[in-house]
Amino acid sequence: MRLTLSEALWAAALAALCTWLYLWAGKALKRVFGPIAFKYSQEELKKVVEKCCAIFYGEILAFNGKTFKRGMRVRVVTSRGKVFEGSVIGVNDDNMICVINSQYVLTHDLKGIVEIEAISAPDSDETLL
Repeated sequence: MRLTLSEALWAAALAALCTWLYLWAGKALKRVFGPIAFKYSQEELKKVVEKCCAIFYGEILAFNGKTFKRGMRVRVVTSRGKVFEGSVIGVNDDNMICVINSQYVLTHDLKGIVEIEAISAPDSDETLL
């Protein structure tokens, strides 16, 4: 059994309509229910920080002539204009940086970062979160 040209066009149009409805429903549900926030215990967050420290083992980051140390609060601006604030966890050999705060863990390639600005020193009594 072979499809005619009109049947193939109808199938393509139906597939496009189903895709559009699926994407539209996803956006509508996000607007209604908002982003999903997960609550983690302090114990789980400590495990995440330990794992990130193991992966991003470099404690000192050099970026555009500035030096940042593990635990230092920074503001990171990406090439897409997104701004993230948090504590530096470290860097690795793949030129990736890890920044963490109470809402997210940011891992980003240094090539995609436009600016890193220090907010506070690492020797202050603040925790990594």
